[in-house]
Amino acid sequence: MLVPRECCPGETRVAATPETVRRLTAKGCSLSVERGAGQASGYDDDAYRDAGAALVEAKGAGSDHWSHTDVVLAVQAAALVRGRPEFDSLPAGAVLLGLL
Repeated sequence: MLVPRECCPGETRVAATPETVRRLTAKGCSLSVERGAGQASGYDDDAYRDAGAALVEAKGAGSDHWSHTDVVLAVQAAALVRGRPEFDSLPAGAVLLGLL
């Protein structure tokens, strides 16, 4: 699963809190969180790492995590589709969970 930084200006929510990450990893899920994803919600990267997430850089920084994920958790899903060209690199069959 991937939790990207939201791309909508003024968006302060994040699709998964560190507690959500902790619960999902306890059930065997593997989560990657883009650095800074929780910053606007008051969660720092260390909280996500401590909860069991792998921290990843944004696509522009040379990471290919979008092409290796099967589930993306996002608040502004429609904005993510329009605002992040990385969305096109998701594998066929990937699931996007978020608000439209």
